[in-house]
Amino acid sequence: MVNKTADQKKICKNSKGAGEGTAGAYRIIPHTADTGLSIEAPSLEGLFFQAALGLFELLTGVSCGRSCFAGSGVVTLAAADLEGLFVDWLNELIYLLETEHQYTIASSLSVETAASYRGQTEEKTNGKTEARADRGVRLRAETRSRPVSGGPSVTSEIKAATYHDLRIEKDTDDVWRATVILDL
Repeated sequence: MVNKTADQKKICKNSKGAGEGTAGAYRIIPHTADTGLSIEAPSLEGLFFQAALGLFELLTGVSCGRSCFAGSGVVTLAAADLEGLFVDWLNELIYLLETEHQYTIASSLSVETAASYRGQTEEKTNGKTEARADRGVRLRAETRSRPVSGGPSVTSEIKAATYHDLRIEKDTDDVWRATVILDL
């Protein structure tokens, strides 16, 4: 279980060496039986990037930037809406931890709406061409990873990102903000 009572007000600002569009901050927030993240970034891509860093800290108790990760891969996701994509992104990172025993963050990523890729009917995944339903938003992330063995151990078991109290919005200052609750 995440036990951050003294550190809950800690804001982790991440921009140094993170790459263009990934600056921002996250904060671990308390929840009755679970835990959560409050995230802000100047771009939508930064919001997704910061969510991955926050998830890593929740899992390990360690705050670590992109330089802590060496392996590489690609994650592509599509969803009907932005909220679904955000939850799917976090759940994919949890899935990679559970199945491949590696922590994963993005080294670069893009989020596109259906209007920017409409008309495409096929997508290459792991060398295979697959038909793709035309959905509302999609994400493509080049990822960096590190194995659980030899790195920080998992201190909190997180089952899934949830839709409970999920909020994603762009405020009048053009800052993206998200709140997500994670099921322990």
